[in-house]
Amino acid sequence: MNAALEVALDRDEVIELLNIRPPSIETSHSMIRRYVQNAGEVPPDEAYSLWQAEVYRCLRPLVDEWLGTGLNPDGSESPSTGDLFRTTRAVSAVLEYSKKHQARIKFTPGSTVPKLFIGEPHPFSDKWNDFFMEAAEEASRYFTALMASDWKAGLCQSRFERCSRYFLASRPRRSYRYGAFCCHEHQSLVSAGVCTSVRRARTAAQLIDLAAERLLKWRFDGPCWQNDANRKHFTMRVATASLGLSLTASKNFLLECAQHPACTNFGPPTFSLSDIAVGLQNSLELSQKLLRPFASAPQAEVKDYSASRPAILPKICLMILPPSIV
Repeated sequence: MNAALEVALDRDEVIELLNIRPPSIETSHSMIRRYVQNAGEVPPDEAYSLWQAEVYRCLRPLVDEWLGTGLNPDGSESPSTGDLFRTTRAVSAVLEYSKKHQARIKFTPGSTVPKLFIGEPHPFSDKWNDFFMEAAEEASRYFTALMASDWKAGLCQSRFERCSRYFLASRPRRSYRYGAFCCHEHQSLVSAGVCTSVRRARTAAQLIDLAAERLLKWRFDGPCWQNDANRKHFTMRVATASLGLSLTASKNFLLECAQHPACTNFGPPTFSLSDIAVGLQNSLELSQKLLRPFASAPQAEVKDYSASRPAILPKICLMILPPSIV
C-alpha cells in the first residue's frame, strides 16, 4: 500500500529565510552576548531576529552543499542531478534528524491510503540555554523536509556574484549553460563576461605568437630587442593592423615585455620566450605620440619567412586586465 507524502514545510517560508540579510558578525556577537548575560530575557523582536539569524546560519551551508552537487566542471549547472549522498554535512544532518524525529503515519476516514508526514514542527524546550541547539535542529528540520519535497528540483541560487539570491524556478530546466539566474539581466551580464574573457585569451595568444614570429625573423636571440624602439613600435603597428587591436592593447604588450626581463637567451642557437605576462585592456587610449606617424591599413599583409632557429615557447602566463569604464 502506497502512502501519500505530506511535507510540513512552506516553500515561500524557506525562500524568505534563505534570502534574509543576516546581521553583521559584530552585531550577532553582541546579540548573543546580551542573550546569554540576561539568561534569555531579551525583547521578543531581538529574540526573533537572533533566532532567524541562527537558523539561517545553520541552514544555508546545508543548502549550498547540496546545490553544489549539481554544478559541472565546465561551469554549467544541472539542478536535477543534485545528489544528497554526494554531500558530507548535509546528509549527516538529514540522517540524524530522521533518526531523532521519525515520520508520522496518519489514517483518515474516507481515504484509501494513509498519509506520511515529514518535517512536522516539534515543541521547543523551556530552557533558555537550549536556544542555539534548537536553532540548529530547526535548520535540520527545514532541510530534511526540503529533501522530501517534490519542488526541491526548482530551488536555485543565482550564480551572479552580486546577487546570489535563492529562488524557485517556475519552469526548471535540465541544464543551465552558465548556471541558474534569477533574471535575464544577470544572465546576460555573466554570459557577456565569459565571452569577453574567452575573446581576450584568444587575442593574447595571437599577439604572443605574432611578437615571437617577428622577433625570430629579426634574428634576435636575447633581451637586446627591448632597446630597439623602432622594432618595438613596428611590432605594435603590425599587431594593430593584423589583429584589429587598439593602440593601447599593443602598447600594453610591449610595455609588459620591456618591464619583464623574461625574454632571455638560453644559449645559441635557441631563442626563447619564457613566462611573459601580457596585459590587455580596452581602456581609453592615452595621447602618446609615436616616433613617426603611420597609417594603419585595414588588412595588413604579413609575409612569412622561415626562422633559422627553432622557437621554444614554454609556459606563458596571461594577465588579462578588466576594461576601464569612462
